Amino acid sequence: MPLRPPRLICRVWRRLRPNSTYLNLNPFYVLQLSEECTIEEVKRQFRRLSLLVHPDRNPNNPRAKQAFEEINKAQKALHEEKDLEFYKGVVEEARTRVDEEIKAQKKEFKKKHGNDAAFEVDPAQKETMVQTKACRILVDLEERRKRAMEVEAAHEKRMREEDEARAKKRREDAEFEKRWEDSRETRVGSWRDYQKKAVKRRRVIDEAAPPPPPVPPPPTSAPPPPPPSAVPAPFGYPRPPMMMGGVGQPMAFSPMMMTMMGAGVGFGMPPPPSASDEQKKKKSEEEKRKKKKQRITLGAATRPPKLKVESRSSGPK
Repeated sequence: MPLRPPRLICRVWRRLRPNSTYLNLNPFYVLQLSEECTIEEVKRQFRRLSLLVHPDRNPNNPRAKQAFEEINKAQKALHEEKDLEFYKGVVEEARTRVDEEIKAQKKEFKKKHGNDAAFEVDPAQKETMVQTKACRILVDLEERRKRAMEVEAAHEKRMREEDEARAKKRREDAEFEKRWEDSRETRVGSWRDYQKKAVKRRRVIDEAAPPPPPVPPPPTSAPPPPPPSAVPAPFGYPRPPMMMGGVGQPMAFSPMMMTMMGAGVGFGMPPPPSASDEQKKKKSEEEKRKKKKQRITLGAATRPPKLKVESRSSGPK
């Protein structure tokens, strides 16, 4: 049995450190291969490492099972040609980013010291940077894949809930239709009972109500024409005499009413002046003139005589 290389075993167990979860996303890192390897080299390296860390060969090591699972997962990731090309592209992208970072650091060093001759990068350190950058790219891709899976799972869950809600609604509608059809006879019987009670109640109310008044017989002759007083007369013309009772019987009116009607004056307007009113007005004016004349005569009789005042400027004659 060939001896186990101790350095290779140490590298395998190093893949199981607590902070190696994201590093193990790179299958080249787990299988300890370069990105220029082929599928045959991947298979040979997997057989070699699996013989070293297989749980049957390491029964006393509790980490043997986990190490074998990590190696098996890396071998499955590079099992097909398209998967191998994908991971090669990831490593190439990581190497390109590292070269850009080194170029930027070299430019900064030259700007600071004036010369970049002393700026050197260890190849092993550069390879470590490439592996770290590749792991970061794979971590981003893994997080995107997980988010996409979560979104897809949420979408599937929502669609499943909607399907269940629609199925539940269909079941409830079917049950409602069944209950509705089953209760049809009960509803029809209840409606018939209600109609019977309503007819009975209406019959009782009709029996207790008083009989309606008799309908008068229709007229046998045409109604008489309206009297002339009902026809409105134009303003300023005498209104025809109003009739009372039968035709040809005049109604008794007061003199004032007769005067207003004869003059064509309606209610609410002052009546026209008569001859007696003119005489009364003349008589009152004559009395006023006599009283005024008496006051003037009486005032002249009782007024004292005027005194003659002599002027001071004129001396004795």
